[in-house]
Amino acid sequence: MITGTCHCGTVEIEVPGPPEALTLCNCSSCRRYGALWAYFPIEAVRITGHPEHTTEYVWGDKTLRTVRCRYCGCITHWEPLQPLVDSKLGVNMRNFHPDEIGTPRLRRFDGAESWTYLDAERHPHHLRIARPVSNLERTVEMYCSGLCLDELGRFLDHEGFDGVMLGERGGGHHLEFTRCRTHPVSPAPTPEDLLVFYLPDAEEWKQACRRMLESGFTEVAPFNPYWASRGRTFEDPDRYRVVLQQTAWSNVPAS
Repeated sequence: MITGTCHCGTVEIEVPGPPEALTLCNCSSCRRYGALWAYFPIEAVRITGHPEHTTEYVWGDKTLRTVRCRYCGCITHWEPLQPLVDSKLGVNMRNFHPDEIGTPRLRRFDGAESWTYLDAERHPHHLRIARPVSNLERTVEMYCSGLCLDELGRFLDHEGFDGVMLGERGGGHHLEFTRCRTHPVSPAPTPEDLLVFYLPDAEEWKQACRRMLESGFTEVAPFNPYWASRGRTFEDPDRYRVVLQQTAWSNVPAS
């Protein structure tokens, strides 16, 4: 069992354990809430402080109520208005500590139009970018601080290799930095070996650039001038390059 609470602690939710997946919905209400939903059988969830300390919101086809704490305003869960035998309850896992949740798969649900999962189970793969480095702990500190990445795992002396995985919890990709104890591999990137992060919000982009410099990255001129038009390029001590691009990107093919 794991337990989460609203911000003020008045409403407490207990669920059987970490979910295997979280759902990010883009419907008109969920995109405003910023909730990450996990679904459990109604009888498996225990909620303290509800309904005496909560308020609800019902709209649209009026099949469910969205519940929040009446004091701090945190969205805690939704529940069906007319539950059936196999009905489930949606719990906002944002109210749980990240260490309790772990790293479940993040699924994106198109509640605005198609009412289907956008990943549609056809892209179940996960991307790992692996790089040898000269100083493992220095690299971990710089990338966690500069790019706000979490340490997802690490290993020591695995057949002579030490390694650390960094990424965003629940994301679809992560970085692995390694160091061989017996036969160290010298990093040998080219100026065109890039990690590119797209940050369309101007203020968020400026803050991210400032963090990179404060974390020890050096700003350099890009080999390809395209990356200078809307972005800034940073280099770590192993000469790996990171571009912070102040624009949006989507995997939808151009028509």
